[in-house]
Amino acid sequence: MKKTWEHKKLGEVITLEYGKPLLPDQRKSDGKYPVYGANGIKDRTDGYFYDKPSIIIGRKGSAGEINLTEEKFWPLDVTYYVVYDQKKYDRKFLFYLLRNLQLQKLAKGVKPGINRNDVYAIKVDIPPLPEQQRIVDILDQSFAAIDQAIENTKKNIIHLFDLTKSYLTSILENKQDGNWIQKKIKSITTKIGSGATPLGGKNSYQKKGISLIRSLNVYDDGFQYKNLAFIDEKQAQKLSSVEIEKRDILLNITGASILRCCVVPEDVLPARVNQHVLILRPVENIILPEFLHLLIISADYKSSLLQIAKAGGSTREALTKEGVSNFKISFPKEISEQEKLVNLYNSFVAQSDILRNNYYQKIEKLQELKQSILHKAFSGDLP
Repeated sequence: MKKTWEHKKLGEVITLEYGKPLLPDQRKSDGKYPVYGANGIKDRTDGYFYDKPSIIIGRKGSAGEINLTEEKFWPLDVTYYVVYDQKKYDRKFLFYLLRNLQLQKLAKGVKPGINRNDVYAIKVDIPPLPEQQRIVDILDQSFAAIDQAIENTKKNIIHLFDLTKSYLTSILENKQDGNWIQKKIKSITTKIGSGATPLGGKNSYQKKGISLIRSLNVYDDGFQYKNLAFIDEKQAQKLSSVEIEKRDILLNITGASILRCCVVPEDVLPARVNQHVLILRPVENIILPEFLHLLIISADYKSSLLQIAKAGGSTREALTKEGVSNFKISFPKEISEQEKLVNLYNSFVAQSDILRNNYYQKIEKLQELKQSILHKAFSGDLP
């Protein structure tokens, strides 16, 4: 710490005031002033609770989250807002200081909350106002450059996803020659069917048992194990008609996740599906499950199937068993050709995954760099 800096408790520098509830009829999406919850703007209103720019700190829920406001605002009762002496302290400096302290670590309880007395007890080093402003200028410039690098890296990740879709289209297009045949899905499968939610819904789920696969588990790039539900033997028996077998294809047929699709992994078996997921069981000497999966997730087939889902006239997009059964697909007659295309795609995805992980690691390192610069700033180590 430099000689001109003062060592103080945070309670000597700022006061944390409680936010206030806002009635539903006072909230307006086009209101004049922002309404802040624990992790940012939640709504707008025509009234304000505090008439000066400030800092909002999450008190409950997203406890420790910090937001900077430049205008009059309404802080909800799950927040604190910061009051300080503007002649002594720079608001942006205090914002960066609070970020550096990582107040989330002070959160306690089932619904995490922060006691302001714990915040007040933290010891900090405070430079004179001109030095605060100099530090803010350095941090603003450094963080702007880092944030731009992070944004560019995120764009590269999005580009990789788009590139993968384009590659899949490229290996499937212009292949409809004499070696390809066209058939309805019902003619190349032995099973097409969806299940049901057990009586009692979520309350009937078990901690372990037989897997119940729902739409939230099914993604084009693979099965998601998070939030996998389980049912007991009795419940599973009632869903025996939708017992999943190895290499079955899972296809979401309703809602926002419609047409997400994957091949079931063996380690979730035995398993059943609920009513939002359709089982497709290909005849494997006619079409590989992995190849049928590629067809369904390709842009052209997704678009065609989505049109069928919309054609039902319902306000909610949904695919019926009949719609899927009568859907025509084109594929190579030879299994070896199907294997070749699947391997080409998987090889491309593997290389993309390596590059994507490198991008994610770069973002993580950039975030760590921001924290390192913050630490130097409040240790008095900036040049």
